[in-house]
Amino acid sequence: TLLTPSLLERISSKNTNLARFATNIIKHYFKFYMDVVGFPGCPLHDPLAVGYVIKPSIFEKKEISARVETEGENARGMLVLEERPGKYAKSNASFCTDVKSEEFLDYFIDTMTA
Repeated sequence: TLLTPSLLERISSKNTNLARFATNIIKHYFKFYMDVVGFPGCPLHDPLAVGYVIKPSIFEKKEISARVETEGENARGMLVLEERPGKYAKSNASFCTDVKSEEFLDYFIDTMTA
């Protein structure tokens, strides 16, 4: 789920302290993503994680086996999701596979402009 410049405009158009604060912070993220990735906007990783706790009904998830790779040369420190049967087949994590993005973004913007 991505926050785009037009969605940031919805936040900045509200003249509340929180909206001004959020707009200033988000502009820094926008600059980073434009400079580093070349994308005009930013993904909402952390807000989505909080959103799952607050509104789990807008997310789809499945149970999966997950572990952190500790020895690999190319994937060290990365989360590895295992769906094959065998040694690591026992589920130990919930993995979100989808989100109702429009509903989440409306909730996010309403929260940031309160």
